[in-house]
Amino acid sequence: PLNTMRRGAAVPAIHDITTDLKNPPQFEAVQNIRSPSDNSLALDAKVLAQQEQHYNVQAAVLDYAPTAAFDIVLGAVQAMGWQVVQATRGRGTIEASVQTPLFGFIDDVVIRLSPEGKNTRVDMRSASRVGVSDLGANAARIEAFMQTLNDN
Repeated sequence: PLNTMRRGAAVPAIHDITTDLKNPPQFEAVQNIRSPSDNSLALDAKVLAQQEQHYNVQAAVLDYAPTAAFDIVLGAVQAMGWQVVQATRGRGTIEASVQTPLFGFIDDVVIRLSPEGKNTRVDMRSASRVGVSDLGANAARIEAFMQTLNDN
């Protein structure tokens, strides 16, 4: 807990992180399971500017066409133990919920796959349902997931 507090003091008070600051992946199905008291999923310019200054989360580019990449990404989501809320192959989107290990908070992720030449770009957004700051958890989650994809 003390290390968590120290880490929290070093990161900006934001709770929604994305690999694509210009066109962030959008939540759809997850909106239906969040409560009205949960953090908003609307991103404003101030939050995006803070993220740009403090985090350098990057999309992954897979050497597969989107249809094959979808199976790889969905398999990685399931291997991480995340609860899939909706996976839509035709749109190239996967939404899931994640329970944090220490405090048991629920965070939500949306992953978007898009063609990039013969490859597939994988963008991700991770948002905490509660709290002003995520203590860096969402950025760490994205980085770990992208590393998993790049290692395969």
